[in-house]
Amino acid sequence: MISTTHISTVSLPDLARGCVSLTRGIVARSVALIIPAVGTGLRNGYKQVAQLALSSPVLLDTLVSVSTTYMHLRGIVPQSSALRRQSQALASLRRSISTLSNAGDIVPPDTACLQRDLLATILLQVTVEMANGTSVIQTHLPYAISLFKSLGYDKYRPTSSVGIVLVQRMCYIDVLSSVFWRRRPLLPLDFWLLQEEEYQVDETTPSFQETTGCSLWTMSILANVSHLVADMEDGVGDDFILPQAMRLESKLTESAKRYFDSEMDPQSNQEDSSRHLGVVCESYYWSAVILLQRRLCNDSRDSRRVQFCLGNLIRLLESLPLGCGPDTQISLPLYVAAQVAIKQEHRDRLRAKSTDLSGIYPLKTRTALVAAFEVMWAACDSQAIDNLAGNARDSDPMKDNGLFIC
Repeated sequence: MISTTHISTVSLPDLARGCVSLTRGIVARSVALIIPAVGTGLRNGYKQVAQLALSSPVLLDTLVSVSTTYMHLRGIVPQSSALRRQSQALASLRRSISTLSNAGDIVPPDTACLQRDLLATILLQVTVEMANGTSVIQTHLPYAISLFKSLGYDKYRPTSSVGIVLVQRMCYIDVLSSVFWRRRPLLPLDFWLLQEEEYQVDETTPSFQETTGCSLWTMSILANVSHLVADMEDGVGDDFILPQAMRLESKLTESAKRYFDSEMDPQSNQEDSSRHLGVVCESYYWSAVILLQRRLCNDSRDSRRVQFCLGNLIRLLESLPLGCGPDTQISLPLYVAAQVAIKQEHRDRLRAKSTDLSGIYPLKTRTALVAAFEVMWAACDSQAIDNLAGNARDSDPMKDNGLFIC
């Protein structure tokens, strides 16, 4: 068992000299309760990132900050410890960025390693901002994408497991933030990862689904939806949008048949962790269906097919035991469900599930998400009272305040 008092006061050199098991313990016992991390051993990608931190002071500083922040939210360490660790992590990050920026035309031999470490650090800093309920992620993402491209990750599959985990997390954060903020993803539609079909055989270690909870083919659909929504904002007409929407809908249906029928058989003797991960995966599928219906096909909230999909989604979310691990990853499905919940019964069930999750996985952004539901529902009811069109732009505090959770 890790001493939480020790973690909040231990010096960086002491940690750097510590054994791998200590760093793994930090991730397994605290970091992994904020960051989705599924699987054990080599298939837990964030444990691999923790091992990398032993040789990377800038990454180690942020890992310790993530851990200390989580312990503060659990009431284990004082806020001053979390603030001190985060201040140290940000100072370390600024120094490393300065080192990279000041290299000029002279390219040090370890530039790629520093870029990789900085990318990992920034993607983990997103977790600190989720915990603290800030919108700083909007500042982090552009630089993360710049590092991502400098490393060539936008063009080629990394050869290391850590590189694969970073690609998966970058894609996950980019696409989900595009859904929350209704913006075009920073990664293009032809990004190589989104062209792969995970339901065939995903041979990466870990798989995209193990890292994020969402299947790769569903993530690809979500990216496509966000790009098309951005096209609509740019003035592209229905003659282009609707055929694309129907194509995506057909692809979702075909992929679901191939994936869920073969991999998600409820009668199969899967381990609990695998079954729970499968439920999360299916919840992303229904979320993608609803987003396609609402944002591209302009279906009203009370349409029969939207409410049918909502019912399926809520049942899936409620079937996940609290604290099972993969349930750290259902914030987007909860958000999508809340946006179309018009019945009081559905709202009560979503409110209860979200509140329970906030108790198990305390994040200020998670609390803000629950509060956002109430604002969205009040706005929805106001529209109905005023007899406004059901397809008016959703009231969305998450978008308006630049908040993000994954």
